[in-house]
Amino acid sequence: MRSGVLENGMTYYIRHNDKPANRAEFYFLSKEGAIQETPAQNGLAHFQEHMCLNGSKNFPGKGIIDYLQTIGASFGGNINASTGVELTQYMFNNIPLVRPGVVDTCLLMIHDYSGYVTNDPKEIDDERGVIREELRTRRTAQWRTFEKSLPYLYKDSRYATCNIGGTDENIAHFPYHELQDFYAKWYRTDLQAVVVVGDVNVDEVEAKIKDIFGSIPAHSEPNPKVMFPIPGNQEPIVGVVTDPENSQTSFTVLYKTDPMPREYRVYGISFLTDIMEELISSMLGERLDDLSKSADAPFLGAQAGIGEFTQTRDAVFGNIATNNGADASLKGLYAFLTEIKKAKQYGFTDAEFQRAKTNMLENYESAAKNAESRQNAQFIRGISNEFFNNKPFMTPAYELEQAKGYMSMLDAATLGKVFASMPDSNLVVVLSAPEKEGIVNPTEAQILETIKAAQAAEVTAPAEESVNEPLMDASVLKGSPVAKTSKGKYGDTVWQLKNGVTVRVRPSELKKDQVLVSCYQPGGMTLVPTDDIVDFDGNVFQLWNKYCGLSKFPATKLQKILTGKNVNESPYINGFEHGVSANCSPKDMETLLQLIYLQITEARFNADEFAPALAQIKAVLPNMENTPNYLLQIRLYKDLFNDSPRKHILVSSDFDKVNLETMKKDYNTIFGNANGMNVIISGNVQLDSLKPLVEKYFGSLPSNSKVKPEWINRHDDFIDGKINDVYPVKMETAKTTYVSVYKAPLKNDLKNNILASITDYIMDLIYVETIREEEGGTYGVSTSTSLMAFPNSKAIMQISFDTDPAKAEKLIAMTRDGLKKVADEGVTEEQLGKAKENLLKDISESRINNSYWTGVIKTDDVYGYDKDTNYEATVKSVTAYDIQCFVQGIVESGNLIELTMVPDTTK
Repeated sequence: MRSGVLENGMTYYIRHNDKPANRAEFYFLSKEGAIQETPAQNGLAHFQEHMCLNGSKNFPGKGIIDYLQTIGASFGGNINASTGVELTQYMFNNIPLVRPGVVDTCLLMIHDYSGYVTNDPKEIDDERGVIREELRTRRTAQWRTFEKSLPYLYKDSRYATCNIGGTDENIAHFPYHELQDFYAKWYRTDLQAVVVVGDVNVDEVEAKIKDIFGSIPAHSEPNPKVMFPIPGNQEPIVGVVTDPENSQTSFTVLYKTDPMPREYRVYGISFLTDIMEELISSMLGERLDDLSKSADAPFLGAQAGIGEFTQTRDAVFGNIATNNGADASLKGLYAFLTEIKKAKQYGFTDAEFQRAKTNMLENYESAAKNAESRQNAQFIRGISNEFFNNKPFMTPAYELEQAKGYMSMLDAATLGKVFASMPDSNLVVVLSAPEKEGIVNPTEAQILETIKAAQAAEVTAPAEESVNEPLMDASVLKGSPVAKTSKGKYGDTVWQLKNGVTVRVRPSELKKDQVLVSCYQPGGMTLVPTDDIVDFDGNVFQLWNKYCGLSKFPATKLQKILTGKNVNESPYINGFEHGVSANCSPKDMETLLQLIYLQITEARFNADEFAPALAQIKAVLPNMENTPNYLLQIRLYKDLFNDSPRKHILVSSDFDKVNLETMKKDYNTIFGNANGMNVIISGNVQLDSLKPLVEKYFGSLPSNSKVKPEWINRHDDFIDGKINDVYPVKMETAKTTYVSVYKAPLKNDLKNNILASITDYIMDLIYVETIREEEGGTYGVSTSTSLMAFPNSKAIMQISFDTDPAKAEKLIAMTRDGLKKVADEGVTEEQLGKAKENLLKDISESRINNSYWTGVIKTDDVYGYDKDTNYEATVKSVTAYDIQCFVQGIVESGNLIELTMVPDTTK
């Protein structure tokens, strides 16, 4: 890393990296945020973020966006920014270095961000509507709850009144000078850094930075950046925050602590402290996870950790999700607090420490192995942490050696003493809960009583538990030999096993510590009987998988057995396909294959273990049914699929239908025949050593040579025709949400997929210009087009946005008209050129990922076309007339479902 500080105080970081080639990340970091606002400037730090793309000294109007789009970047995808309470960052991600001048131009853009944004009054006024609509979209129950929590979390400090988004009133009416004053005061070189990571010449970029940024004058009398302390508190601070649309009852618990002084963070004591905190967090997390999966779990889930709360405070954090109601929620809080007390009083066991240490070292080792394959974006977090928090950015190999050295000094007893030294004072407990008839939430007084009871409780020392047991006895597997070997199209070797399983292996060192495994068969949800659909709802299925473990091992024990193993696997049952997705480090390949074998042949269905998972759904779902977005999803499915019982969104009345024995029966039927299964293995593997493992584990899967699983046409596809559904819903933040879904009979092939991607990009350009910028009517219109092959070939285009109910009718007409205009008149060469450049940029970035090649091989196998070989040539061949014909096919299909969710104003 090349870094330095210019005479005007500007910091810079430069790193050469050629993954991907001819690409670079450009970041602008600023040590200012919403905490620097005055009351009259509420929301203007975020507003300023928008204004940096609305005119500067060298790039008037939308000049920055316009230029970057011509070289393949996309607004939102590659051009973005984020504002926080204490810091702001702007990013140009994966910018194509198509010509030498791109680096100069991007640096000049950041130069203008630094101090030369015009903040023109007309542009300010034009942007007010966009930001008001952004706030409307984001003002969910979670956002409102957080805002109400601020006075408790940050009591008696500036943070308690700091709101990143601002108020609708202030955004609509603030005087121009307030934004201009904020920019002049806080955008200054001594608080800023420029970052360039990518396929660049470091010496040349450093010279350019010195030339372009060195001329920016430092502030002659810079305002001191005030750090805002958060006072301590001897007595617990307790708050109760409710919202009609809250989906869950949960507690936030904080024990505020003093942070490591900034000047110490460059030394080993800071790294040692981070390691100790991470180990303690891991051990606490394991205990809480075990408790949440117990038969009589006191809470639905809980997490704990230690880390930065603000720049002036660290904290021991806790979050506890509970059942609704005073008794259940207080039971969960009590259990969490007594677990914290137990850890403080008795510390941690040697087995807990060894598991946490082993897993942490595995993460450091994996990072070191993958160091040479890091992509540009992976460097940014470390650089940001160094600039904002004064924590050195180390190479993964150096960090691994440091971690080994420091961890050799630690043991369970030492970490127990460290945690015991954490204060019992400075405690904050905030309950967030649904505000709903039938739910009686605890009072602040009851929460205080529970805290005192937990502090006075007698706790017992944790039992020492060491788990060392093999996953399975692999010696009993008979296996199945490779009957035929052939070469695939994409550098892959194809093994056809005697039991009907086909394995495609693509060795690569794109990431040295990664192997991806994808197992799939046709069938999926079409094999589930209609009466059993609820059992395989995505939420139910995922929680079953999380809570029920595998084979003879409960989930809590399985996690301990896999200590130090970098393995992940998960079964899935999609619309027309089922299988297992998995990944591992090369050293853990056999462990992963054992897990996959057991997942298919010995999935675990235990009623006691499933009960906490079902309790989690029962606690959350009735509250979800009060939220507008969930109601919108239910209504949309009814419209799209004619209320088919097979296209079902889970509702409370489904609870009694969930049956674990039925799920077990159907699961074993679906996964019970491996004949025709396809497996793709992509990553750092050796064919000679992998082949016998494949023959043993995949070759031992049960198979019926006479039958291959196939999907069934259940006649539950998207309906034909037109529907215009206006749906009134009670909501706390008034908004109209519009969703339109077009269906057209188009073939799922390479050309149409490319046409769909180009169309989406162009429609986004059109809607940003017209609906977002000219009308200020929405934060963004989303256009998404998918090609599907089953049960028949078709294109599905979905367009959606949120807006002010008063503007909805006009904006809905504009979305229809915008699409129809493309169908009638086509697109401009400029629009087409921007879209094609974006696709060409993305494909070269994709090819350095194992997941991309897995997708290429699978697409060829399942859909019968090559999406890689002729991709660039096909993109370049697309004409404006092709796009016009594609959109005509969608618009003129006669199939359009429109759903408009509006506020229900009835009492």
